[in-house]
Amino acid sequence: VSPIEPQTYTGEEVKPPVSVFAIVAGVEVQLTEGVDYTVAYDHNIEVGWAIATVTGIFPYVGSIEVPFAIEAAS
Repeated sequence: VSPIEPQTYTGEEVKPPVSVFAIVAGVEVQLTEGVDYTVAYDHNIEVGWAIATVTGIFPYVGSIEVPFAIEAAS
């Protein structure tokens, strides 16, 4: 899973896209949300740290939490 860049506070849920990759037959491939994995977001409205939880869909198993910052608009 690629790191998520800091996001700007909007007052609404912030749901940045997540890039997920896997090694298949020795080749790195990009996976597709909704087909290969799902994403759930927590603490993603207010300024501070939020979490995107990526969960694999069979045959990809397991979950990983990816923290990202929500920063105040300048």
